[in-house]
Amino acid sequence: MFLPLLNVPELLETYGVIEFYWLATDALGHLMGPKLYEASIRRFDRYFGNLVKKLNLDEVNLILYCDHGMSFGRFINADQGKEIERIAGDDLEVFIHPNVYLKDPDKKDKVA
Repeated sequence: MFLPLLNVPELLETYGVIEFYWLATDALGHLMGPKLYEASIRRFDRYFGNLVKKLNLDEVNLILYCDHGMSFGRFINADQGKEIERIAGDDLEVFIHPNVYLKDPDKKDKVA
């Protein structure tokens, strides 16, 4: 599933812009649950990290995004923006749109 990443150097050279969707994480999360979902994220991180090391990406703007998050019953309250900024440094711009869950799903019509 990482073969499309092999095209990145040629695409950068030709177009200067690349949009890439890593389907495996979404598909595995929906079909197989949290273990394969997390394994796919780790695999993508490893493949993408190797790619970044091999290419000269000093002059490249990188934007990572996803279509949605997934919840498997474990909730973590954390200020993700501050944690990401702590790890990545001052040159980072972070925008996070969290998933919102009702404590009582039976009240969905009232809240909506």
